[in-house]
Amino acid sequence: MDDVLFTELIHKLPGFPSLRCLRLLHIRWTSLSDILLTSFTAVFRDITQFDLDNATFATTHHLIDVLACLPRLERSTVYAVFLKNRAEPVAQKLPLPREPPHCLRELRLCLPCWDSFDPIISWIGTGPPTIHALKLGILSITSLPAVGNLLRILGSVLRDLELDFPSHITSPASGQSVCCSTHRGRSSTLSPANLNAALRARPRLRRLRFHLHWNNHRGRLRFRWNNSTDEAAEEIRGRVAPEFMARGIVDVLLLQNSARH
Repeated sequence: MDDVLFTELIHKLPGFPSLRCLRLLHIRWTSLSDILLTSFTAVFRDITQFDLDNATFATTHHLIDVLACLPRLERSTVYAVFLKNRAEPVAQKLPLPREPPHCLRELRLCLPCWDSFDPIISWIGTGPPTIHALKLGILSITSLPAVGNLLRILGSVLRDLELDFPSHITSPASGQSVCCSTHRGRSSTLSPANLNAALRARPRLRRLRFHLHWNNHRGRLRFRWNNSTDEAAEEIRGRVAPEFMARGIVDVLLLQNSARH
């Protein structure tokens, strides 16, 4: 959607003052002027649910700017790409915008870039601990310490956590590899020991999902540990964070070659 169509949309929607949920597809936010973005946030400042599908942003800070301008936002799901393949050091040093909306309860971010989550995680941590459901992916290994810090901040309210990793996961208890995969020719071992320590004190957490990218590059596997008919699920059931499974909070889903979850 270009500036002209987006302008027409903004001019028409003020006639719907009760609008609370907004979903936008295929928006190139990089092509929109600052004035138009200001008009957008002025019109939609009262929405409580904001979903973006196939959105394009310049940087992660650009995405944060948009979300931070919606003060009554309660739920948001974002599938986005960035013009920068990897986060630039200069962008990482930019000051964070205003803190997250104080009403934010559910945040699901699906971003196909490897180094983009540290500024977003830092931004989430600047606000009060209100998020009940959180999904982050694709996470790199270097983001684990930041994720651990965020979980300590959200620990009093967090109930649903989904983490999407590009490499295989090892059990914190045994250190054994559960599943191996590669992405773009890379392979690595992911040990969520830091994550495990941060999760131990999460009394309200009821669901934990690990998403594993499979090496066919066409989809990814998710495992549900209570799916006793699947051998892979049985393997995951016995080898991924068994202490969490004993508490009944691990949900490992099996869904092959699916783009959305």
